[in-house]
Amino acid sequence: MGQGAMELRPYMGGDMDAAHCKSVIEACFPLFQVQAIAFLAEGWDSRVWEVNGSHVFRFPKRSDIQAGLRKEIRLLPVLAPALPLAVPRFDYVWQRGPQYEGLFVGYRKIPGVPMAAQHLSYSGVERPAGQLGRFLTALHRFPTALAVAAGLDPDGLKAWRQYYEGLYQSVQQRVSPLLEAGCRQPMSEAWDAFLQDKSNFRFTPALIHRDLSSEHILFEAEPGEISGVIDWEDAAIGDPAFDFAGLLDYGDAFVAQVLEAYQGPAERKALKRVRFYKAIAPCYEVLFGLDAGLAEHVTAGLAGLQAIWR
Repeated sequence: MGQGAMELRPYMGGDMDAAHCKSVIEACFPLFQVQAIAFLAEGWDSRVWEVNGSHVFRFPKRSDIQAGLRKEIRLLPVLAPALPLAVPRFDYVWQRGPQYEGLFVGYRKIPGVPMAAQHLSYSGVERPAGQLGRFLTALHRFPTALAVAAGLDPDGLKAWRQYYEGLYQSVQQRVSPLLEAGCRQPMSEAWDAFLQDKSNFRFTPALIHRDLSSEHILFEAEPGEISGVIDWEDAAIGDPAFDFAGLLDYGDAFVAQVLEAYQGPAERKALKRVRFYKAIAPCYEVLFGLDAGLAEHVTAGLAGLQAIWR
């Protein structure tokens, strides 16, 4: 399929209720007894259930998510020992079978809740900023050869540029026509400037999380620190600056403190790229909504773009 279009064939995991989820887990893992089950969260790609208060089971909502989850299954055991923060350890992996048609995973729950800006307002930013700086240092210094051996594509500078050229074509064809007229030109000018500036593609490629946003950073109010980082299905070898874009939700001062603790390959002048990646982020939601037929995502993504480019 062309850039920005994908096959979105649903899995059963997108429609499960608690009783069905319990029956599937026990059928696939007979030694695991489900005593209590509660819905925990839902993202674009998966539904997540908390089981027995101690485990998390994650069910992809669509068949196209399978490749990303398989990547996590291979990568995380190799990566986890190199990181200063916890990541999921998949103790339960169901590949598919007569009990359940799809792939799903289970792991011991990492304590904490998604880190919101208000957490930093009462616990302070110094400790979590330092933790993220050290985490990103370790992640971005992780040997890319090991990541490739675990199944990641060995994307280099050329592939990164080609990806954004293709993404821009999709944005021009499918997103820009839906925007208010006054937003189209400034957004197009920013895209053109990004693609034409050769310095934007002279970074040192690194292993990146590529979706390091608030919902994937877990925080414990006591003792006021980050406890783990989840959802690695978008992990890739690419521009290390990308992993700072989601952190802008916590403010420029917070990102500056993360950079103070950071000793990885992302150079300080990369902040220009960080801001570009953040500014185009709603494009992904518009394209996802169009592909999935979910009008609420199209509306939310367009509103995000218009707030930035109006």
